[in-house]
Amino acid sequence: MIGTSSEWTWCSTGTTLAGTGITGYQANQLSNPSHLTFGSDGAFYIADTSNHRISKWTSGVSTGTVVAGQAFAQSGSNLSLFNQPYSVSIDSTGKMYVADTNNHRVMLWNNSATSGSIVAGTGTKKK
Repeated sequence: MIGTSSEWTWCSTGTTLAGTGITGYQANQLSNPSHLTFGSDGAFYIADTSNHRISKWTSGVSTGTVVAGQAFAQSGSNLSLFNQPYSVSIDSTGKMYVADTNNHRVMLWNNSATSGSIVAGTGTKKK
């Protein structure tokens, strides 16, 4: 935003911080990103919904790092996979919580974990 404190306006141009603008599963691409949050480490974490993963991006880099889920858009229901993760949150200790939409659960991923645990939901859709 630019302007004085009594008259704020949004800048008319923006800067791309993550992704290329073209959908894909490569480390520099996103597919239907739905939510982002900032960690205490200064990085931001993106729920890359259609790639079924959470990516971590740091300032000034052109490629993200997959921190949860699989790198090549693989979905699934085991504890190392997501199916359309919608939202991500990082707590003060660096633990990550992910709303795994089509698996009907909320997952907890500890720092540097290769899989998560279910903290809410059953993992199956109620009929």
